[in-house]
Amino acid sequence: MIEQMQKTSTSELLLLHYNIRSLNKKIDQLQIFLNQVKSDCSVIGISETWINNLPSSFFSIPGYTFHSNNRLDRKGGGVGFFVTNNLKVKILKDLNIMCDSLECIFIEIELSKQKNIVVGEVYKPPSSNFRDFLDAFSDLLLTPSLYQKNIFIMGDFNLNLLHYSENVHCQEFLDLMLSKYLIPLIRKPTRVTDTSSTLIDNIFCNNISSVLSGVIVSDISDHFPIYAKAGGTAGLLMDLAANEKAVHADFFNDFDDLFDDEDLS
Repeated sequence: MIEQMQKTSTSELLLLHYNIRSLNKKIDQLQIFLNQVKSDCSVIGISETWINNLPSSFFSIPGYTFHSNNRLDRKGGGVGFFVTNNLKVKILKDLNIMCDSLECIFIEIELSKQKNIVVGEVYKPPSSNFRDFLDAFSDLLLTPSLYQKNIFIMGDFNLNLLHYSENVHCQEFLDLMLSKYLIPLIRKPTRVTDTSSTLIDNIFCNNISSVLSGVIVSDISDHFPIYAKAGGTAGLLMDLAANEKAVHADFFNDFDDLFDDEDLS
């Protein structure tokens, strides 16, 4: 799986999401992990940063710039990005939200030969009201900043998609994402304990023809990191909204088909 993460072209985009549960305490472990996987990540999304009032400049990984959206009135939560200095990006302030039901930060990667790419990092607090979250996230997806862009939205959504067939909240959330042609790339458990295996972290994108993705086993936190690699010589080819007929209808109508028996066990 780690070999699949290796970039084979400078034009590839490698995204990593990690719910780290305190960036301040674990930034050294994060750097060791990045050295171990030997992959030049383009964007590293972090949820549960727990950095609150600490400035973004306090956190440093060589070759990257850190951007964050922090809780200011209470402990925990928070989202951020480490973005490689090789990319030209801008913060989409109209998509940065910090409220009881939704925490997120978005950037736009400016490209010269293809559509710009928007990348979001999202955290849904586990105790948040689902209806408030869904309403806020639905409004976010209608923002003009997302129009006609290649989109990747990654994060900890605290909705176990392995229980899609029996959980109404998971169904409503996934229906919303699929209605925007945002497809979940991760289908293996991302948080494993002695008593449970859940798929609550994911990466959604609206362009899947040349994307590789997966889960990496790591013990920095109680969540596994996940990644998506896109582009390269093939480019980002399939715009799902423009090529709806190229995607089998069952893909949208029956999410269960995305999982095999091993995933659900």
